[in-house]
Parts: sequence; C-alpha cells; structure tokens
Amino acid sequence: MFDPVAFSIFGLKFHWYGLLWVVGFALAYQVFRRFGSRLLAQKVDADLAGNLMLPLIIGSVIGGRLMYAAVYGQQIVLQDPWWVLRIYEGGMSFHGGVLGVVVAIFWIARRYKLEVLRVADLVSLAAPLGMVCGRLGNYINGELWGRVTDVPWGQVFPGAGTEPRHPSQLYELVGEGLLMFVVLYWLAQKPRMPGILCGIFLVGSSLVRFGVEFFREADVQMGYFWFGLSTGQILSVPMLIAGIAFLIWLRSRNAV
Repeated sequence: MFDPVAFSIFGLKFHWYGLLWVVGFALAYQVFRRFGSRLLAQKVDADLAGNLMLPLIIGSVIGGRLMYAAVYGQQIVLQDPWWVLRIYEGGMSFHGGVLGVVVAIFWIARRYKLEVLRVADLVSLAAPLGMVCGRLGNYINGELWGRVTDVPWGQVFPGAGTEPRHPSQLYELVGEGLLMFVVLYWLAQKPRMPGILCGIFLVGSSLVRFGVEFFREADVQMGYFWFGLSTGQILSVPMLIAGIAFLIWLRSRNAV
C-alpha cells in the first residue's frame, strides 16, 4: 500500500489526502472556466470562477467534516476534539459535503445574482472530479475498505486483518467519479433545461453509493441497521428521493 504522507518539509507532513483535495478543487475550477459561461448563461472569467470556488470549498469542507464527526467520528472527537481540524488525515462525509455545497449554491446565487438551478448544474458537473480525488485519497490512506472477498483484485489493507478485501474506494471512484462525470459531461454538450444536471447527479450518485455499500465494510462504530443496511445506504435514500422529486418538479415546471 501507499504511504499516506506524500512528503515532509521541516517536519511538516503533507498527506496525499489533503493534496488530492487541492487537485480536486483545481479541476473543478477548470470546469468552471470551460463550462461556466454556457451553463450560467453569462460570461465567466477567471476572477468570477475563483470567486465561485471559495464558498463551495468552505461549504463542502465544513459540511463534510461536521457530518462525519457527528455520524461516524463521535468517539474520536470525544477523545481528541482537535481532530476535527486535521482534515488532511481523512474523515469526510460525502452526504455532509453535499449539504454544505447546497448551502453554498444558494449563497452564490444570491451574492452574484445568478439562477440557482444554473449554479447547481455547474457545480454538479464539477463535483464528480472532486469525488475521484477524494476516493483516491481514501484508497491511499487505506481507509473505508471493502468487505472480505476472494475476487482476484482483492487487497489486504493495513489495520483490516490479513484477508483480501474489496477495494471499494476504487469502486466509488469509478462510479461516483468517472462514470458520473462522463454522463454529465455528455449532457452538458447541448443546451438543457436548468437543473437537469443537478437532478441526475443526485440520483446517480445516491444509486452508485447505495450499490457500492454492499461491497464496503461498515464502519466499526456504526455497524448495520435494518435489513442489513449500512449508514451510507440509509443516508443515500433521502438523497435519492430528493433527486427523483427534483427531476419530477423540473419536468412539471417546464411542462407548464
């Protein structure tokens, strides 16, 4: 497995997880520059793209970290409250990040007088690239591993025993990241009703996450719930319902 620490300078350790988050936001910025003018229906220069990125970074980081701490990391926080600030060590909630980004989207739309649905589409197009970087960071950290398996590509993760496990981080990287980006990128090539990319992102990401959870080991502190569902699957259900309801609303709105 990889060393979670990419390099050290004067004793300060730089983790791959944190560096990949930076790469993810850099890729999102490029998406904003290339597709911003088309999806927002107004010119998006370098300055505006950068201004749009900042609240999204803040929202995703705060939302993702706080939900992870509240749902998965309660014991860690009780033992070490400062852990919440050490984001570079890993521990972010996808669903919490989505909620944080939603808040940021509404703030951006109001601050820059943009249409909320158009901002949501632009953010949804960029989000899968962030997922690619985030899941790659999870894989390098050797965290969020999968269940024990006998498939040829099973891997032994440090701290997870001696049996091979599904590299579920890579499954999510491909599904929530690469696959979702390809689909949304294809849709973004032609004019669409505002909001459609966001709706598809919500539905697609929640379905992928729900499915991958069958191969992912549940967090020790959480275990499984009704019908053997994991916490990730339970959190994906409201997101799926919201995405479907949102798409239905969009269709009825444009049919009037």
